[in-house]
Amino acid sequence: MTTPPSTRTRPSPWERAAPPEPSDGRTRVVVVCAANLARSPLVERLLQAELDARAPGRFAVSSCGVRVLERGAMVPGVRRMLRDRGLDASGHRASPLQATRLRGATLVLTAEEAHSVAVLERVPALLNRTFTVLEFAAIARHHRARGLDPAGLLQRAGSLRAAVTAEGGDRDLIDPVGPDPARLGALEAQLGDAVTVIADALAATRG
Repeated sequence: MTTPPSTRTRPSPWERAAPPEPSDGRTRVVVVCAANLARSPLVERLLQAELDARAPGRFAVSSCGVRVLERGAMVPGVRRMLRDRGLDASGHRASPLQATRLRGATLVLTAEEAHSVAVLERVPALLNRTFTVLEFAAIARHHRARGLDPAGLLQRAGSLRAAVTAEGGDRDLIDPVGPDPARLGALEAQLGDAVTVIADALAATRG
């Protein structure tokens, strides 16, 4: 019987050749969005800065995209947002989502639920370690509000998903790329203190 062709997009040569993430003992967090030009690099830089302030040297945050067509730089609005916060916005180049990038990640944060699905298609074992940014922030708040041991959050996060989902609320971050400049401000407002909440929670864990 002839095997039907895969419906998944064939990876580009540079995606297939990309090396795995190095293992240096740090807790690895991977942030995923669509093109790795706006939402995921924004959260990556914000979260790395927050974690470095709380737990220097313990965490390595990187980002990638599920539909990366070229190694582009961050969109100008995101660069401005980072610079306005006193953070370095240089050096970013879009990187594709791939299994080698995901293996060994302690936590995967995505911009949208569809991106979480893309992560799990590649590495199903990450089910209890993959959440949207807003979902994980809600889990961290839920965990803290109930006085649970902060050191156990990463081990318990997957089991808390259902309780937080029942509370409702947004799961997807607004995509700021497009002709409407107000979308960038809407994204910033939507993020609110989510990155700070996540950093507080991660810094209190045992890795």
